[in-house]
Amino acid sequence: MSEDIRHPSPNFSIAEAIDIAERYYSLTEFIRTLPSERDQNFLFQRATSTSQFILKISNIDEDQSVLEMQHQLMEWIH
Repeated sequence: MSEDIRHPSPNFSIAEAIDIAERYYSLTEFIRTLPSERDQNFLFQRATSTSQFILKISNIDEDQSVLEMQHQLMEWIH
């Protein structure tokens, strides 16, 4: 991962995360925040199932190629 992180981790409120998750992914069941060194992560669950999802808000300084690699890894795991 990039070592050129100059900004602190994002600082979205739970209400803002719920709004983003609902608007873009139709997720409304917030469970809890998850720890992260440089990003901000929120755990959600669909109201109609037990499937869980992570909303990750990346640090503005994170290199785009790192984010793409993380996304590809998650797609491969899923």
